[in-house]
Amino acid sequence: MSRQKKLIPQRCPAGMESDDDSDEYTYFGSSMQNNIKKTTENLKMKIVPDITQNAALNGSSFDASLTSDAAQWLQRLRETWLAYKKGVITSNLLKQFFLSRANPFVDALKLYANCQNANTVKSNTLAYIVIEEFHRFKHENQLVGAPFLNPNLKMVAFSFGRQSNHPTFFKMMASIFELSREKDMFVDKIREIIAEHNYKDACQFAHDLELHDAFTIFDFVFPLVLQDKINSAEPFLEQAKSLQIPLVELLDSLLDRHSSIMNCADPYIAKYGYRDLCVYRLQPKTLSKLIKRLVKQYNISDDAIPNVAKGTIRGQLQFLIRKNYGEKSLSKDSWREMVLQIVQKTAELNLKLELIDGCLFNNDMNEAAYWAKYFNVPISELPLVVQEHIKENRDSVQRKSCNKKCDQNDNKRNSPKRNENRSDPNRYYQLKLSPSANFISYVDRRGSFDEMLGYLSRQPLVAFDAEWNPIKTTFNELALIQCATTDRIFLIDVTSSDITIDCWNKLATNIFNNLEILKLAFSPLADLKLFQRLMPAFSVSVQMMQSYLDLQALWQKLIQTPNFKFPYEDDEKLETGGALSNLVQLCFGKPLDKSNQFSNWNNRPLREEQIIYAALDAFVLIEVYDVIRAQYMSMKNLDDFDEFVHSFLIENKNKISVNKRNQQGAGNGAIPTKSQMRSNNKNHEPPKNRPHYRSHRDDDASKQSFYPKPSN
Repeated sequence: MSRQKKLIPQRCPAGMESDDDSDEYTYFGSSMQNNIKKTTENLKMKIVPDITQNAALNGSSFDASLTSDAAQWLQRLRETWLAYKKGVITSNLLKQFFLSRANPFVDALKLYANCQNANTVKSNTLAYIVIEEFHRFKHENQLVGAPFLNPNLKMVAFSFGRQSNHPTFFKMMASIFELSREKDMFVDKIREIIAEHNYKDACQFAHDLELHDAFTIFDFVFPLVLQDKINSAEPFLEQAKSLQIPLVELLDSLLDRHSSIMNCADPYIAKYGYRDLCVYRLQPKTLSKLIKRLVKQYNISDDAIPNVAKGTIRGQLQFLIRKNYGEKSLSKDSWREMVLQIVQKTAELNLKLELIDGCLFNNDMNEAAYWAKYFNVPISELPLVVQEHIKENRDSVQRKSCNKKCDQNDNKRNSPKRNENRSDPNRYYQLKLSPSANFISYVDRRGSFDEMLGYLSRQPLVAFDAEWNPIKTTFNELALIQCATTDRIFLIDVTSSDITIDCWNKLATNIFNNLEILKLAFSPLADLKLFQRLMPAFSVSVQMMQSYLDLQALWQKLIQTPNFKFPYEDDEKLETGGALSNLVQLCFGKPLDKSNQFSNWNNRPLREEQIIYAALDAFVLIEVYDVIRAQYMSMKNLDDFDEFVHSFLIENKNKISVNKRNQQGAGNGAIPTKSQMRSNNKNHEPPKNRPHYRSHRDDDASKQSFYPKPSN
């Protein structure tokens, strides 16, 4: 006869009970003794602290005992929770309880303290739901805390919230019990948390209690930076405006060029006894980026971060030296005006000596002597070889150092002596339109701007490009916009104060938003993003993007087109793709001279070499388009090219959207790279509503098409 099994309540240590009723009872059979022994051996006992101890003012305990009727409510609540968990029934039961109490604030805390899992609050526990429902109850009934609350009760609420280790729960407690109204009483409690090296919680509590003026950056903000937890401190810093500048100044002081971040931080670590730090993660580059972000976020002047500014200038100078001597991609004028723009930002002698050393390292003694003379560097500070060179060639150096201020307003810019940097016609592709024949118009006045708009709005085809100053600390600002047709080029001065916002909106509406004008560009994503900042009326809709033809993307498409060949086809150039200069070489046998691309486009007036470079960058797009059209027509019939371009525009309309560019992201203040765009080879049916671009006027109407014909 089998022994009858008995249902025996399972006894668990206090605080270890489960909210799940499925584990409340366990069946024991004939092996009960062995099971009990095994359970006892494997059970890990955990001492759960009583949250009511030392919870009130002056370290006293909170009396969480319930009256008989409140205990009955709690029993009903537990049964309801086991049956229904979180929901309408549990919520209504709690509302009835709160309505029945003389002081619902006190009884809400008592109910919470008597719930299981009050020590480890989670969003799905009964203890959390009690406070959450009371929070909702207070809001719905517009309950005012003043008649019910006192400092002792507020301290209990703070203690319960602190012990919960749940940020959202603490915020609810602070809101329900209006802790910020007597926030000063919690300052000492937060200092106790700081003494425990719990900087994150201390920062959160100080923020939630609006104690933004009670602490310094050394209490928890700075150690959070050293713990690589600056994100935890930013909500507090956003409100603690008096700490923003001291923090960035302190962080900037750690970037001493002659010492490591660790050595600079050691005195503070020793003084305040910081622990659990990750200072090794703070590399100069990382810290510099953090400081720049905070400066921009809190609108702090760059004067507060001299070390970061020096580091930025030093990095720009080294980059410029590499471009000039390593890549050999700068003209002499571009090199010198960019050096002036960078080095004149600071009076630091060391930076000027670095420039001179950079010239010497690249065996350019004359340039080293030029800058030594220009910046009036004391001869005793110069390298010995430069001192000797200056002494031996004083007269020669003086002649080479003429025009020391490199004034862009010098009328001698256009003299033959200033044209030493002009492109070699035998090596580089040249502009076919002469600047002296009024083919190039410089637009910096309202009148010339309106005349340009009238002309461009009548054109079926407009090519465009843009230039901006490459040295920026935040984002690049436009300096020049180039628009070209088959016989004219317009250089629009974006820096001109005479061209107002309504002018820019007219340019957007009449030209860039005009579906009847086909816009030619080469990888225009960076340009279009800057247009959005300049022209509020500029549209980037998908339909509008169908009127933009990206020659870089078209190039990649043509590579995959059977039998298509460029006039000067070069397999290596076809494989590397990318640069406009390479495409020009495929079409005309010569690349573009890019030595003026990296120059100071904010200088006025522009140098003649800059004007020619900017004009050619736009006009050559039309010339390339004409070559592509002619090459395609040589292997196909006339109508095929129109259909080819139209299908390509439909296929790639989403690839020239500025929204997609924003998702991909541009560099932090760096020059946006005109990266390659690879076309999608899927076949798409052209839509019925095709955008109509006006054709060139032609006597033979049968030869007209939606797309412009090549220029003569």
